[in-house]
Amino acid sequence: MADIVAEASAVVEDIHSGKVDDFIAMQVRDGGVIYGDTVPPDHVTYYGSPSKPIHPEWVRGIVSTLLSSHGFGSVHLFYERGYNYNDGLSEVLAVYPCRQSILHPNLIGAWGTGADPIMHNMNFNMEGGAKKHGVAFRDLEFPISTGISGDGLSNVIIERCNVRGAIYFRKMDTKGRGARVTIRKSKLVQAFDTNGGLDSANPDFWRGDHRPSCIKPGGGSSGTIIQENIIAWGGMGPGWLNTYGPDGIPSKDDAYGYLPNNSDPRLGLNGYAPPGPNLLTHPIYFDSFNRHILMRDNFVFGSGGSLIQLRGGAVMRNCAFAFGNQMWNVGKGDFNNYNDAMFEAQTTDGHRSLCQDVVATHAGYMDGPNAGNSMSQGVRVSSPLVSFDRVLVLHDLNPNDPNGAARLVSDWDGEVHARRDGFGYTDEQFAPGAYLAGFKGRERDLLSYWGDQVYNPGALDLSNVNDATIFRWYDAQRGNAPDTTTDILDIYWWLRDLPPDEIKSTVDSFMAFMQAPFGIARRWRTAAAACSFVPDLAEDGCRWDNPNNWGRDLIPGSFAGDTLAINGHEVFFQDHTLTVAGLDLGAGGHLHAVNGRLDVAAAPTCTGSGAITVDETGQVWLAGYNGSAPLSVRVLGGRFANTDAFAGPADIVVNSANDRKGRNEPKETCEFLCGHGAAVMTIKAGHVFEIVGGGPRVGFDGLGGAAAGLVVEDGGTLRFTAGGDGRVATLREFRSGANGTAGPDVVSSVTLASGSTLEVDCRSIMVAGTYTLLSVDSLTTTGATLTAINVPSGLSASFPAASGGVQTMVLS
Repeated sequence: MADIVAEASAVVEDIHSGKVDDFIAMQVRDGGVIYGDTVPPDHVTYYGSPSKPIHPEWVRGIVSTLLSSHGFGSVHLFYERGYNYNDGLSEVLAVYPCRQSILHPNLIGAWGTGADPIMHNMNFNMEGGAKKHGVAFRDLEFPISTGISGDGLSNVIIERCNVRGAIYFRKMDTKGRGARVTIRKSKLVQAFDTNGGLDSANPDFWRGDHRPSCIKPGGGSSGTIIQENIIAWGGMGPGWLNTYGPDGIPSKDDAYGYLPNNSDPRLGLNGYAPPGPNLLTHPIYFDSFNRHILMRDNFVFGSGGSLIQLRGGAVMRNCAFAFGNQMWNVGKGDFNNYNDAMFEAQTTDGHRSLCQDVVATHAGYMDGPNAGNSMSQGVRVSSPLVSFDRVLVLHDLNPNDPNGAARLVSDWDGEVHARRDGFGYTDEQFAPGAYLAGFKGRERDLLSYWGDQVYNPGALDLSNVNDATIFRWYDAQRGNAPDTTTDILDIYWWLRDLPPDEIKSTVDSFMAFMQAPFGIARRWRTAAAACSFVPDLAEDGCRWDNPNNWGRDLIPGSFAGDTLAINGHEVFFQDHTLTVAGLDLGAGGHLHAVNGRLDVAAAPTCTGSGAITVDETGQVWLAGYNGSAPLSVRVLGGRFANTDAFAGPADIVVNSANDRKGRNEPKETCEFLCGHGAAVMTIKAGHVFEIVGGGPRVGFDGLGGAAAGLVVEDGGTLRFTAGGDGRVATLREFRSGANGTAGPDVVSSVTLASGSTLEVDCRSIMVAGTYTLLSVDSLTTTGATLTAINVPSGLSASFPAASGGVQTMVLS
């Protein structure tokens, strides 16, 4: 701090530490004035750049002020690699979620070379019930007793992080919205901690009710993506220590010792024992209900409870589960939907669920004073309409290990464990006469070969069933002879050390190895193709990312040359960044993007009519539209971009003011690019382009001085509707972020042709003032009608002549 003040003093005579944030802001921007002295811009070597890093203790106020006082839309905060910020600092700085737009989140990342920075615990508390949107964590390590948590925190990305604590998003905000979080390419390998996990009365023992999860999105989680991760153990760890209390007799009131037992140093316990199995030590736990949940390409390993507790409404695809006292449960939960409840007393969620290409193997048989009664349960279903497609539950014991049966005897109390079934529906919901008796989902290529159960409704060939073990797969990966490995923990430590970019290929390898002995194979195409959407009504029937809606083949966009026809259906696009060569909506087809980015390299087509909706964090990039059928475009969130000539008939609404439930709640800023690069959008006669509220960012972006324009033809209407807060958007150039940190470099134009209308709906404006509607390089309004409607009583509207590409409205 002294160095910064000293440098600033050479420029600003009366500078002091309280003005350091202003000094840095002026440097990062285009210069400015402090105390009458001019601060020149310095975009390269200002304090905060890699050449002049700032000590974390000083950053807290600086970053806060940059966000709150200097108009920065987002801040990227980088910790230097090779340092331990959890040691010696009272608090490590966390950038709070961005308040401007979830499309421009704040970032906490790593810079430099060496090991990822070791972080302090990061906890975000909800302020006044306000939802806090938009923060990303990348390339960070959180040691034992730390993690990421928050109240009312949403739109979070955790990527390439090593977290040995809990990721826990508590509560919904005051409007009932749950957290939306993406966790990908990360290692979440334990969640227990010594801060809250030890018995305060006797710190030599772990608390019996200590049961954190690696991932717990909280009640009512919506829009959670868990993808390409290694997730393990939750509130327990390998090598726990069973103790028997004063009487020396095993009983349920005993505890796990926190005592030296030479535990693996990678646990971070200095040789002390971790907690043992607990009925509720789920590595992943969804509470109450969920919506839009996707589990894909993960390896989940080790649990004294269930490896994952899902609720109805989840999609699980291409996931491996091993070594849990229960594999997974699709559980019941409170019904919460856009519609009325389907089932009595709202006891079970009515959303469909899908489990596709999933393998569960090797029961935990982990016993101890806090373990439940089940040591080897497979998959349990308590929710309606759960579809199983290529799902294998195999071998509670290793059939190729002569000593494997010894695991049936408890090493805690000596009892013989019951061998549970690998698959089943709960009687409470599905027995004859129960309220879900008719609501079982489809079973296709489903097998449970587990314990004493053989459940094989599709009559798969079982002659090679004993070849499908996790041990033989691991030995094949390591170049060993089959059955060289018999200790499951050898596999765990190897998985834990995988580079993040190898997680998906490892899961793919495991899936193929385990499916091959039964003749199951995902027969994917190997080249671009014409894809046709045929809803699989035994499953969701509407998701782009479900191969079963595309004939059980790869989804469109798996190859950039793919074309697709959605045949008049409504299709939800999510989760991917994909390019397709062509899109045919069909008769009345509706593409609805809620997350992910879709690039359409040619102008789409439709018959009679078509619709495109972009919401939440979805993106659709179109190479224009030139059809003769009317197209409806609604942008309620996310980003829409036109990249070519858009001259077909279209009605467009850009509105981030209301959410899909129509509850008139403030929503995230959305973005609409009339032209990105050399692209022009035309509003035809009889059609309307409406921009609602001051939140949307609408206009142009691109590089290289390309011409980007909007033309409103004779009979067409460009309408600005004031939002509930009285604000009106400005159509202008803006940085979308698609070109990184580069700002827009285009020649922007708006042409309001003779006979066209620019209309402002003033119904929500309560104060007089000047409102900027258009601000572009070139503006033509000759012969156009400029009008205001619903002007508040006592005010009048006028439109001064455009000047310098700027058109305003004055209320006086």
